[in-house]
Amino acid sequence: MIDTVGHLCDYILFDSAWVGYEQFIPMMADSSPLLLELNENDPGIFVTQSVHKQAGWILTDVADP
Repeated sequence: MIDTVGHLCDYILFDSAWVGYEQFIPMMADSSPLLLELNENDPGIFVTQSVHKQAGWILTDVADP
């Protein structure tokens, strides 16, 4: 993706809403935006997570007395 659109923008946003742990699993590591090797000509990288998915465990914990 960096090679394809990187020259068109200053930053690229990756939404890791459903994953976010690729870099810790060897067979998924190649798909992690956190492990990209960048140089000074590449755009900046932002990676986001979905707060409501991360906070889901809190709701189950609060509901369980």
